Amino acid sequence: MQSNKVTTSSSHTQLTEEELLVLQAKAELFDELNIMLVEAGQRGTPEEAAVVISANLAFIVGTEKSPLIADASENWKQLTNLSTQQNGIQDIALKPKECA
Repeated sequence: MQSNKVTTSSSHTQLTEEELLVLQAKAELFDELNIMLVEAGQRGTPEEAAVVISANLAFIVGTEKSPLIADASENWKQLTNLSTQQNGIQDIALKPKECA
């Protein structure tokens, strides 16, 4: 099986198509996580921010973009559940915004 190489213009590094796809997936994940943190930072309380983080991580896991995020998602979900039970916060989770 022959590996197709792709040359990037900036560094002249030879990447396989598979490596390029992995890098693109990582870049998309970075963008989604960045948007998540910006949205969480705009919330009024840490509890509300935790709900936003939990919902966004669950969305990322649900789209199967990164199975490595599953543990973090579960931890944030548990933290959010505990926090909302203690403070009576209603479900304020929003769907993540699409990247422009």
